[in-house]
Amino acid sequence: MINLLLKTNLFSLFGALPEKRGRLPPKVKNLKKWLYGLKTTIERLKNLIATQH
Repeated sequence: MINLLLKTNLFSLFGALPEKRGRLPPKVKNLKKWLYGLKTTIERLKNLIATQH
């Protein structure tokens, strides 16, 4: 369900995906980097909170 939601959002943001699936538009690559950064930041915050209690 969430994946479907993300996919539809990506489609609306970037338009239809390019025919060659190997190549991603720069915007998508940047988004992936940003999401990964966000994920690691959240993990670090969780660890920080866990160690403080």
